[in-house]
Amino acid sequence: MNTWTFFMTMMAINLMAHLMRLPHLVMNHGGGAFLILFIILIHLVSLPVILSEIALGRSRLKTSLKDHLRVKKASGSQKSLRLFVRGFALLQITLLFSFAVFFIYMTGLSFLHIFQFAALSIDVSFVGLELKSYPPLSMSLSGLLGLLSLAYAVGKWRFKVFLSLSTRWLLPFSISIFLVVFIKILFSMSDYAGLRTLFYPDFSHLNSQTLFFAIGQALIGLFVGLSFFNQPLLLDPKKDPIRIVINLVIQSIIISLFIVGLALPALEQNTATPFGAGWVFTILPRWLSYGEFGYYYCFLFYIALFYIFFFLLVMVLKKGSELLQGFWEKP
Repeated sequence: MNTWTFFMTMMAINLMAHLMRLPHLVMNHGGGAFLILFIILIHLVSLPVILSEIALGRSRLKTSLKDHLRVKKASGSQKSLRLFVRGFALLQITLLFSFAVFFIYMTGLSFLHIFQFAALSIDVSFVGLELKSYPPLSMSLSGLLGLLSLAYAVGKWRFKVFLSLSTRWLLPFSISIFLVVFIKILFSMSDYAGLRTLFYPDFSHLNSQTLFFAIGQALIGLFVGLSFFNQPLLLDPKKDPIRIVINLVIQSIIISLFIVGLALPALEQNTATPFGAGWVFTILPRWLSYGEFGYYYCFLFYIALFYIFFFLLVMVLKKGSELLQGFWEKP
């Protein structure tokens, strides 16, 4: 995995991590105050944790997960280490399965919105924009199973081609669509009250719970991405880990500001916004659908969203299959 592939993969992971939760945390915990705390904790928590992880990985470069699982007659510390590695591998497999379930659901939901907008079956003449109808359960399950099978087949037989094509062309194109959507929303806003919360932080909302949320948000994108997908580049002794991690921190900060700017204007207009990814499918289309080319903005946005989730689904299934193969392989 080269440097460009590494950073594009991390960008996709950070984009999805911040898209799902960060706007709500910022809106409910002091606006700019939470962002300031979040940026501070990225430097104080994420950066040293990731550097420690890289140092630990390089110190045990010749001892892989498969080597530990193949120990035939382990005793004492070797046996304890082997049991620990197997437990850690099982934890990783469980987490990857959870991510796969989430990604396949979001991929299917994005595809449904693509189809609905392409067929012009959504009424945008009123503010409460919603899908008119959802497909039957049997059709939904068949579609999700088809997407899952396609992602697994791509990861198993065409992974290198898929990774190269995605990081060179398709992911940059998807991220550029997000940028266009961001600009479109800014120009269509009539009230900038949401953005004002970023420049007038309310520190009275900061408490121990806010600190916990900020630490989790600071770690989730970078730590999950580095742990599951991008070990080979980080373990390369020719690469400078400090430069890589600093670039990742800067990337995470820029993406967080971008996502908050994209979401806050829409979230401020609706106090009943669903937590998590719901705003992407309920609130955001109301803003994108305004204007002469509203359908096209929605169509392109959900194509970009679909591909990013599909890319992450392929990555998760690829990594999960490798871990399962090593976990069940007899020593």
